[in-house]
Amino acid sequence: MNKTEKLNMVFNNKLMRRFIPLVNPIITFLNNNSRVVTRYDHSHKSWVHTENGTVISIDKNPCWNISYKTIEKTVRAIYCKNYLPKTGDVVVDLGAGVGFETVLFQRLVGEAGMVFAVEAHPKTASFLGLLCRKNGYKNVTVSQTAIGGSNGSVYIEDRNNHAANSIKEYQKDGIQVPMMTFDQFIREKNIKRINYMKINIEGAEEDAIKGMNESIKIIENIAISCHDFLEANSNDRIKKKIIDFLLKNDFEVEESNDEHYIRRSWVYAKQGAQK
Repeated sequence: MNKTEKLNMVFNNKLMRRFIPLVNPIITFLNNNSRVVTRYDHSHKSWVHTENGTVISIDKNPCWNISYKTIEKTVRAIYCKNYLPKTGDVVVDLGAGVGFETVLFQRLVGEAGMVFAVEAHPKTASFLGLLCRKNGYKNVTVSQTAIGGSNGSVYIEDRNNHAANSIKEYQKDGIQVPMMTFDQFIREKNIKRINYMKINIEGAEEDAIKGMNESIKIIENIAISCHDFLEANSNDRIKKKIIDFLLKNDFEVEESNDEHYIRRSWVYAKQGAQK
């Protein structure tokens, strides 16, 4: 039995469904002084975490030690290291997952702003949409689509951990999902400016920039995770392509110098003065 099978057995066990809602809030309170309620939603077969009346996570597996405080700390330290969205901003989140960052982004931009949360995996996107509906978000638009270098469809993995699902364009061993270029996306959504954009799409970032010929011109600040660490002996191949693309489009680029290999994968950029 592998690790995934063991986790599935634990999370789907009826006894554990009684145990987790009791223990998880205690762990969260001791670590973060945050009062989070954890419960299992049988109708959607998901774990729901609520803090002060706000749903902060809906996923098929429980999130240990999750709180608004931990979400904000991660977003500020990694995703928004060089720019934190403010009131009235337009934010685009490619690879929004189940909505951890959406909870913070929508609060930062306020009613005058807008968050476009994009997630390729249909089940993950459904949890994201459910979170937004339960919280009554009016400033969030959820889109279930992959962003790539052309319009059409691709396949995405269906792993137990939603954060690890990667696009497999030529391997029909996952779930078929729609794909469009980011240029097409901004046309369909009528987006005229993007104050901040986050890209964390498990290796598909290299393909995504191929479809950003026009849309790159309306982006002010961007943070991209370059998944070279998924490849053996990549020599930062993806990161170099991302940086070259940003420099050619007159962005000022800064690389992360973090010692951790995942945090080190991030590239941050802002529009140069000449733009």
